[in-house]
Amino acid sequence: MRFESWVDNGSLFIKGELVEEHGDSVIGPRFQGPFDELEMVNDTVFYSFVPSSLHPDTLALACYHLFFPWIGNKVEFPNPVSPRVLELVNYPTYSRFKGEIEVLNCSDEIKPFEREKGSEIDFEDIAISFGGGVDSTALHAIFPEAMLIHEVPTDDPRADVSKRGAVSSMVKFQEKSNTPYQVVKTNSRLLSKPNGVTSWLSPMIPSVLVAAENKKKSLLLGSNLGTLFLKDGLRYAPAHKIPNLARDSLAEVSVDIIQASGGISQYMATKISADSGLTTFLNFCESGENARPCSRCLKCLRRELMYRCLVVENGAIHNLSDFPMDTSTFIEKYNLERALSRFAPGNHEPYTHVFSFSRDTMGVDFPIELMDLCVNSPPADFMRYWPPEADEIFPPGYGNILKRIKSSIPEMPQHEQAIFRSWKSVDFMEINAN
Repeated sequence: MRFESWVDNGSLFIKGELVEEHGDSVIGPRFQGPFDELEMVNDTVFYSFVPSSLHPDTLALACYHLFFPWIGNKVEFPNPVSPRVLELVNYPTYSRFKGEIEVLNCSDEIKPFEREKGSEIDFEDIAISFGGGVDSTALHAIFPEAMLIHEVPTDDPRADVSKRGAVSSMVKFQEKSNTPYQVVKTNSRLLSKPNGVTSWLSPMIPSVLVAAENKKKSLLLGSNLGTLFLKDGLRYAPAHKIPNLARDSLAEVSVDIIQASGGISQYMATKISADSGLTTFLNFCESGENARPCSRCLKCLRRELMYRCLVVENGAIHNLSDFPMDTSTFIEKYNLERALSRFAPGNHEPYTHVFSFSRDTMGVDFPIELMDLCVNSPPADFMRYWPPEADEIFPPGYGNILKRIKSSIPEMPQHEQAIFRSWKSVDFMEINAN
């Protein structure tokens, strides 16, 4: 594939040209789950942000990640790159799909991108990739001084996005806490059918570009305990020991990329956000009017369960009417047949821990219609705590950052650690069958 890049009318453009001699193809594999094939339907990406200086290695890795499915065995980046790029694009994460890739404009004369490593990271050194949901909002609550960077999917670089939920929330955060923010409009999710590159790359690439431009040393990502360590409720996985080479390859040419809320559960992220007075600003779903929660989808169902748990536990502080969706009715507004099928124990991403925790916390207020999703699952009170292995998400130099996060959440007791690490949703399904 042959790349070119240019700036026009306040936006950065990146074009990937298919070259038959390079072995490029219109259909190719996504390098992370669900590993399906994507059809390229657009060859040009724009970002409504123009870096004042951009190392050729950084631009190259952005190009590579955006167009990976359709790259053959040769690639030519917009500018000559250092030999480090040749090493990064041939990480095992990629080579298992593509074999060895040749970089046609690799030059020993280009010095590799260098970033400071090992020094102590302070609060002004970090930025947050802000989606608007409970995870990134909890990070903002913990680090109100950190810059927020938000990606807005659109096919129009001139689109007015000021009324979108996450954007209007960032405006309020700036008024309240003097929090700096940057909105980046991009069409990167419209490159292919089915839509987009691997979902976490869509917001991460513009966030990396903005963070580097603003001399930040670290980009914090909103993740959560269930996604990172429990495979969305399916089973425990020691995420702190599993390398993410795609993330690391991009970090090598930009800033540290840290899944900083990976030890915080959906419940605790909701609680931290709500306790900080940010309930009305939560924007965990963009399917409703002005890209706000729709009050109908299954993500809204899970988030509503978590907030109703807070109301049950402390209704004097947390009001149901503050939650930014329709709470005048509850379970009847959702498609129950779809929920029971989608979240059946043992399925991909069952979120069994969410339903188990809600069952025990809400008691008689838990919808009996959802009981089949957690009837045999053990308590999930570990969702109230920070597991010790989550400390290992952070490399050396993050002592101050980790200390502030852990001041907002208690450490996980040993008996809860045992339940947490033995979690396996498929076992609950087998018990139910017997």
